[in-house]
Amino acid sequence: MALVKIQKLNLGVIHMKKEIRTVVYDDELRMEAYRFEGIVQSFP
Repeated sequence: MALVKIQKLNLGVIHMKKEIRTVVYDDELRMEAYRFEGIVQSFP
């Protein structure tokens, strides 16, 4: 009985995707660089 409950709970598990946002500023060039990884959003 306990095994059946565990299997049913595992079916409803939602895996979160990892988002990485990196910003770097270069003083010499006076520019910012942005890197976005794993970001998903709907297109309007």
